[in-house]
Amino acid sequence: TKNKLCDNIKKTCKLTGDAVLIEKSNTVKAISVKDILTVLSAKWYLIALCALIGASIMFIKVQFFTVDVYRSDGILVVSNVDNSVKDEVVKFTASDMDSSRSLCTSCIELLNSRGFYERVSKELDGKLTPVQVSNMIAVSGRNETDVMDVKVVSVSAKGAYELADCVMKTAPAYIQEIYNKDVVRSAAAAYTPEAPSSKSLSSNVLVGFLCGVVV
Repeated sequence: TKNKLCDNIKKTCKLTGDAVLIEKSNTVKAISVKDILTVLSAKWYLIALCALIGASIMFIKVQFFTVDVYRSDGILVVSNVDNSVKDEVVKFTASDMDSSRSLCTSCIELLNSRGFYERVSKELDGKLTPVQVSNMIAVSGRNETDVMDVKVVSVSAKGAYELADCVMKTAPAYIQEIYNKDVVRSAAAAYTPEAPSSKSLSSNVLVGFLCGVVV
């Protein structure tokens, strides 16, 4: 009995020892922020080099390989009440506002149609094809209101203004012909852009710099 008791004690000690060894082997040392900063500080020259290369690549890309794109905007407003009626005092109701918002959705679809692109192309004496016009203009609604934003892009400031001005002048007449009443008017005329909208040199260089740091 004494021998069996000794054997059981030895087995228990062995199992406990194995469990301790297994627990120690499975223990993973946590990596602290300090450890990470230590490693990074040791490689600061490599990080700085990668950041400089990334910033240089983006600078060259923007300066020499990115085409300038100019943008001109305008604002159109849709009204359910015929704007051509000048002698009557018009009072807008909540129902009129809801109708104007609904009408605005239909006008957006019409101004983003091939028929309107062809009309604009005709007004420009064929300087741009309907396909080119469709690629250069976009008409969208603003937050479910009766306001339409007109955005025009071109490779030249003059081209952006001329097309945007044509769209702003043609849209009311085009919609009037369809609905047989004047429901669209200009709220903000097109303008000549002073600088390209596509070249954001500082932000692009910053992106390249950060990408280099991450790499």
